[in-house]
Amino acid sequence: MPDLTGPEKRPSSQTNGLGIPSGNVQSIPGERMEIDFAGDNIKWIDPDCDEQRARLFIAVLPYSNLTYAEAFPNEKQQSGISGIVHALEYFGGTPQVFVMDNAKALVKHSSWYEGEVQQTVRSLCNYYDIEP
Repeated sequence: MPDLTGPEKRPSSQTNGLGIPSGNVQSIPGERMEIDFAGDNIKWIDPDCDEQRARLFIAVLPYSNLTYAEAFPNEKQQSGISGIVHALEYFGGTPQVFVMDNAKALVKHSSWYEGEVQQTVRSLCNYYDIEP
């Protein structure tokens, strides 16, 4: 897949009077893709009038705020991996880095500075040449 990075940077955001940036953080196009399962269960009624529930997988390219979302029946590892692959296909390329929350299905050990991802996620990152 093509690399999503480019040389230009988004203009820096304004500061809040204390010199602290407010608003969007400066980022490089295609540098990272942020992924997570968002919010509460989504509920809907299927054609048989049964209530269904799903979890919403979200992937965002922060520079452009281009967003991919897909509903899955759970937050298991297969759902997360499928969501990542589908997001990469939708975006048409790969970022340099994945930034993910501490979803147990994807992250083995979490840390404020650097967590350890599950082996399947590491294999996916190696396949696409992405830093987890």
